[in-house]
Amino acid sequence: MILFFKPNSNFIIPIEDDILVVRSLKDFIERNAESTSYDCSSTRDAYASLVENNPIFTRWQSDLTTFNITIPILAFEISRIVKYLKDKNVKVVIFSSAIAHHIESTVFAIACKIACVKQLFLYCNIAGGGIIPILHEYDIFSRRVINHGMGDFCENQIRFDDFCNRFKENLPPKINTVVTNRRKSYLLGTILLLKILLIKFLVTCKNITKPVCLWEEKWSGLAEIRCMLRQRTALSFYQKHVQTLDLQPNFNVIIAAHFQPEATSFPEGGNFFNHGFIVDEIYHKCGSNMRIAYKEHPTSVMVYENIHRLTRVGNQRSKEYYQSLIHRGVTFVDSSENLIDMVKKDGVFPVTITGSLVLELCLQGYRVVIAGEPWYKDIPGSIHLKDLDNIDLSSMKNLKSEIISREAKSWIKHKILPNQLENPLGISDLRYGDKQKFSRQIIEICRNIEFYD
Repeated sequence: MILFFKPNSNFIIPIEDDILVVRSLKDFIERNAESTSYDCSSTRDAYASLVENNPIFTRWQSDLTTFNITIPILAFEISRIVKYLKDKNVKVVIFSSAIAHHIESTVFAIACKIACVKQLFLYCNIAGGGIIPILHEYDIFSRRVINHGMGDFCENQIRFDDFCNRFKENLPPKINTVVTNRRKSYLLGTILLLKILLIKFLVTCKNITKPVCLWEEKWSGLAEIRCMLRQRTALSFYQKHVQTLDLQPNFNVIIAAHFQPEATSFPEGGNFFNHGFIVDEIYHKCGSNMRIAYKEHPTSVMVYENIHRLTRVGNQRSKEYYQSLIHRGVTFVDSSENLIDMVKKDGVFPVTITGSLVLELCLQGYRVVIAGEPWYKDIPGSIHLKDLDNIDLSSMKNLKSEIISREAKSWIKHKILPNQLENPLGISDLRYGDKQKFSRQIIEICRNIEFYD
């Protein structure tokens, strides 16, 4: 049995006996409201997994005073989902996203993990924009690219070559967030916030008689304002403590900070979604004599992403956050510096949670330290943070290697290009390909999921 969870509106789902659809967590709860049957043995695992996924709640909810109320409710619903999955003999659940990074999808993914149900995620490849089906069996640490071979190799090669040519010309990937002066404006951010609050107020008035959903993803207006102010104070502090490159001591590694909050750091970061944790782990693995630099992500200055949503960078950045890095002996680098040029010029080792610079640098023959669990964590040239105790970075230079470049390109050619599908769903705002064909391919992959190595 195959189950679609919150399917993308562009999916063409046939009405067949072995296909189930759950439109939302609320949809599932309402359909099973009369049933009190649940798997009581799974609630304990559900509790533990919900606590582990606390960053999901802190990202999407500003008021966590209800967290202790929400957890037992969601644990109960997870146990009911577990029983439902087992009773229906579901073998694989399809999610219309790269990973479960909202509250509802996280709840359903936890249930899949407990029930030992495979999860298929649809990852938009930054190198070309196609969809890579990723299998979780049964969590992020087991994720892998499915070797189905249904991709258009020639078309994918053209898209991949275009990606490579762009970074050779120092151009960003086509799928890339652009920082503009408008997006950095706190005034425009405040105006946008007032607009959002007005819309929320009108929606609330319209639905005043409906019960409040404890896992609804919402922030209060006051929390949004505090978040913007915290972001402004934090980045001002950071900029004041940036050292110019000619005055900096030679450092061994440079942490390429992520734009946060974002799914690329949690849950994709696995155990290392916080840069402070990463600094501590580097010292633990490599010794306290390591010289560590930190470069903030350029998009962290953005106050809003689009006309519907603020960035909430202040949810992950504060003056105290940067102070804690300084106390750890970390040097700050201006966010406008070109990190790839720094690697080529100074031979430093970049450290990222799941950043796409892994692809850009490894394909050019340089090594990158990965802290998280991206689908490309095994690409030649990558070093996982957990393996640093086997490498003496303090006495090494990150020099270009034609062998790494050649092996990385071969890895992409054999592992990714045959398995990258078209993107008719419009994931990452890119859309191309045939919806009917794509839908058939995904269903066929799921029906044969046991046969892929």
